[in-house]
Amino acid sequence: MKAKAPDASIRFMVDEALWGLRSETMWADHLGRGRYRLRNIPMMVYGVSLEDIVSAVKHPSDPCPTFRRTIIKSGNRTLRVAFNEPIEDEDALKGLLVTLSGLGCRCEGFDAQFFGINVPSNVPLARVTNEILNWPAVWELADPE
Repeated sequence: MKAKAPDASIRFMVDEALWGLRSETMWADHLGRGRYRLRNIPMMVYGVSLEDIVSAVKHPSDPCPTFRRTIIKSGNRTLRVAFNEPIEDEDALKGLLVTLSGLGCRCEGFDAQFFGINVPSNVPLARVTNEILNWPAVWELADPE
């Protein structure tokens, strides 16, 4: 059975000086009473991960509710990877993504150089970072919990 499509977008304010943007929106499932389950991997936001349940408040001037706080952590962790330059060998990049997927991770690309990786709680973080260390890239834990 196909999963239900997300029915909401949540706005997260980010550091404009760092990202060049004021906010990131993420897909979510509306759970009622201002609660939402995140459905995609954060690219610029720190401290939240895929499937976390968050609260958000609606403002009259914005169709997207704005993040207020995390209610329940999913146990997932968010890792971001920035390649030093676009990876031209698409087969090699696909190989890395297949390897990470085989470990149980989910990857979402922002562009050809920047990826968000969801690392489930049962996947050893060292296995994931060891795969990334073979690439000309830098990585950070955006949500280690």
